[in-house]
Parts: sequence; structure tokens; C-alpha cells
Amino acid sequence: MFVGFLAAIGAVAVGGTVGVLAGYYRRLEGILTGTADVVLTFPPLPLMLLLGSLSPPSDILLVLILIVVLWPAIARAIRSQVLSLKERPYVDAARAGGMKDSEIIRTIIVPQVMSIAIAYFVLTLAAAIVLVTALEYIGVGNPEIVSWGSMLYWAQQYAFYLGDWWWILAPGISITVVAGGFALIGFSIEEIMNPRLRV
Repeated sequence: MFVGFLAAIGAVAVGGTVGVLAGYYRRLEGILTGTADVVLTFPPLPLMLLLGSLSPPSDILLVLILIVVLWPAIARAIRSQVLSLKERPYVDAARAGGMKDSEIIRTIIVPQVMSIAIAYFVLTLAAAIVLVTALEYIGVGNPEIVSWGSMLYWAQQYAFYLGDWWWILAPGISITVVAGGFALIGFSIEEIMNPRLRV
């Protein structure tokens, strides 16, 4: 969960920054959006395995891999919201009043998209927990630390052959409850705070 938490923070920070800049500055939109689209074209798991094979397994490596995979979806969602916000009359009024673009972004745009960023943080945390468990199950992770993924790996390696199928229950139920709980919380927050989802 610690690795997932750090990865979610990093993904929201990177995705939020890219989304705000791509949505507000037209000259940066092509480069930043194109970069996000390139990352999204790769299947997540093979991409994570490729990145994980480049250096010895560690928690820092897992965090960086998850950030690389998870930030583009956040950037696209925040970019679309910024595109709508920057056309609002109060943004035009602030611009006409002499506010610089950096001030508009800091005082108007960022507070408006913060609620969506929080919702995506919770959703990304759920996805990161599942993905880091999958990576540790495959073997991309710190072998010195006992985790849900390593527990599933050793259960698959030895327990099934001995008929001890219940070895998977504790990590399996934990992963399901934690990831499902965070996902439901994230969906609820997004539905409440995202104006496009309000009925």
C-alpha cells in the first residue's frame, strides 16, 4: 500500500501538471498530449515488465514504473476540464484585469481542478495497489519484503502442489477489499465533484 500511495501521489502530480499546462497553453498541447497518447498506446503490463527489467528490483523502481503508466489518463481528464475552464467569463475578466497566466493558473484553474485530482488520486491508488501486486507476483519487486504479490507467488509455487489452496485467501481477500474500497470511494468523489457527472 505504501508503494501504491507514493505512485498515486506521483501520478497525480505529473498528470495534473501536464493536464493543466496542456489545457491552458495551446502551444504545449500537441507535445504534452502526444506524449500521453504514446504512453497510452502501450499495454500497461508489458510496458511495466520492460521498464522493470532495466534495473534491479526495488520499491523506488516500482513507484517510478507505476507513475509512468498511470499519469496519462489523469492528464487527459484534467486537460479536458482546463479547456472548459479557461473559456469561462471570470477567467477572461481576470485576464483583462491584468493577471498573468501563471497567476490565473495558480489562483483560478488549479483550485477548480483540485476536486477532480483528488478523485483521480483515490482511483489511481486502487489501480496502483492492483498493479504493484501483479508486478510483485511476476517477480518485479523487492524480494526482501513480504507483500501480497510475493505471498501469491509463493502460494502458486508451492501451496497448490501440496493442496494448500487457502494460502491465497488472505492476500486475495485483502487485495479485493482494499482496491475495491478505494475504487468505490474514488467513483463517489468523482461523481460528487466532477460537474460533468452531476445530474
